[in-house]
Amino acid sequence: MTIFVEIVLFVMFLYLLYQYRDYWAFIVSIFLLGLVMEVLGVDYVHAYGYHGFLVMPFGVPLAIPAGWALIIFTSVQIVRRSRLPEFLYPFATAFFTVLIDIALDPVMAHAGLWVWKKGLEPTTDFLGIPLYNFWGWFLAGFVVGLSYMFIVNVKKPSWWMYILWGALYPPVWIALMFGLKYVPYLVMYYVLWGLVLFIGIIVRVWGFAKDVVPQDIVMIRWAFYLTSLVVFFWSGLYASKPYIIVPVILSLLIEIFGTSMYDVL
Repeated sequence: MTIFVEIVLFVMFLYLLYQYRDYWAFIVSIFLLGLVMEVLGVDYVHAYGYHGFLVMPFGVPLAIPAGWALIIFTSVQIVRRSRLPEFLYPFATAFFTVLIDIALDPVMAHAGLWVWKKGLEPTTDFLGIPLYNFWGWFLAGFVVGLSYMFIVNVKKPSWWMYILWGALYPPVWIALMFGLKYVPYLVMYYVLWGLVLFIGIIVRVWGFAKDVVPQDIVMIRWAFYLTSLVVFFWSGLYASKPYIIVPVILSLLIEIFGTSMYDVL
């Protein structure tokens, strides 16, 4: 089951690199961001650990930062085709980033692909997932969305600009993440969901009609939900913890609603 997830992530990542090779440096920079943050979480903070993956340098499966690149890059591609004001790009990117993680993390963790530990305190959780995980994903999506907002305003951005932004992600993310580690995570959780709801309302009001989102971007995102469903049934969670499927279904419904506005079906 773990190897199945690993293969799916690698195949999608390689496809993304090939199909969007003009963005290769930007995609790789997100991959490196994910790798640095994962190594930090596993080896330094000891917040969680992985089991059963084949390729695991530094204790981190390379498929996981590949997942970071897939989730955040597709979120950026959706937002950049919207008619939202540019100052909302970082928030909207963070929204679509967290949306997939909410569907993935509870299923994968309860299926045993990774195990959450008490690496940070306090540890308020959502279905067994520490809330700082969702805050971290929100910050990652926000920082990448913010960087992209500046990049698209450069007339002809060179590849080295993407690498530069990739180098700037980790210190910004770490400063925001660990500078707030003593704030009660329950408060952070409600602040996060308040922002998500706010962005959801903005998206609903403005809509997504500026450009058509490529079908493969949508399919990659749907593949995450499908993978989560496969693991849910494969691992037997449907019998032992059926409630774990709820965030997957809710997130998928939101994704489908959004896809209906992309005009790609």
